[in-house]
Amino acid sequence: MQNLAFAPYAYFDRVASGGSVVDGIDNLTYGAVFELSVANVLGATHYFDIDAEVVSSFDGSAKNWSVGAEWQPIGYLRTGKTVLRYFGQPMGFGRNFLWTVTPKIYGEYVSELSEAALQPIFADRNEALRVGPAVTVNLYGIKEFVDVPWWAQRFSLEVTYGWLYDTLSELDYELLDSSVTMALDDKGHLGLTLSYRKGQLLETGQDVDLAKLGLSLSY
Repeated sequence: MQNLAFAPYAYFDRVASGGSVVDGIDNLTYGAVFELSVANVLGATHYFDIDAEVVSSFDGSAKNWSVGAEWQPIGYLRTGKTVLRYFGQPMGFGRNFLWTVTPKIYGEYVSELSEAALQPIFADRNEALRVGPAVTVNLYGIKEFVDVPWWAQRFSLEVTYGWLYDTLSELDYELLDSSVTMALDDKGHLGLTLSYRKGQLLETGQDVDLAKLGLSLSY
């Protein structure tokens, strides 16, 4: 079985203190993604994404544009017969928690639009062709059973590590992105989140080594 989907998206990554940008991290990204999913192949559903996006600053100055492709398998834990069966599927971790591991492979072509000095990805040339893997591990409390402690039901941990190799400049980029959240309400819409990032930002190649504590909102 195959399914097609298309969606626009936008997100921002900005660190400011007293109205001033910190460490040059001031990125507003917007684009669109086309997704094809193919089910029941090697014990998994395979998601193939093609995206196009533009990265700018909050004042509207365009930085770069890119087109990318991604492959991500989500397995069938009970019926799959290959290692793919475990990918993206909840598995038990003790009595109170579930965990998932979700890998993907991503490739992209990126071209400079302005201000190369503020984008280390363009330090040697005005374009980049990068490819590499990423893996995300999630750990969270089981919410379906009343005998699971309340604190476990409200706890979640997410750790993502990604690595990209630029075939044009022969440079590599890596980013560790992690967060721990304790929900402040029963449904998990509001939470207290401690996050830590270290490495190079995907959008521009800028170095980041940042820990933050703040409120998170999700629906």
